[in-house]
Amino acid sequence: MSIDSINRESWPGLDMPYALRARRHEEWDRYVFDEVIPFIHRHCSDETSIYPCGASFGALHAMNLFLKRPAICCRGLLHSAGCITSWNI
Repeated sequence: MSIDSINRESWPGLDMPYALRARRHEEWDRYVFDEVIPFIHRHCSDETSIYPCGASFGALHAMNLFLKRPAICCRGLLHSAGCITSWNI
């Protein structure tokens, strides 16, 4: 499954105050953890492996999600050099 980011409304949004960028980023994180991951588990299974991935700024989002809550959402992380799993970092 793939979801859209809100990059224009968060860190790259240079016309926005830093506090608003941070708040929008946190709202996106909560959306992923509170809505997207439960949706995936409901429609696939609780055992479904989730590997966040992204290109450019999306890769930063993927790494942030993985590092914030690896046990909750992710079994690993895909990036351009390969795969990092939660058991080898």
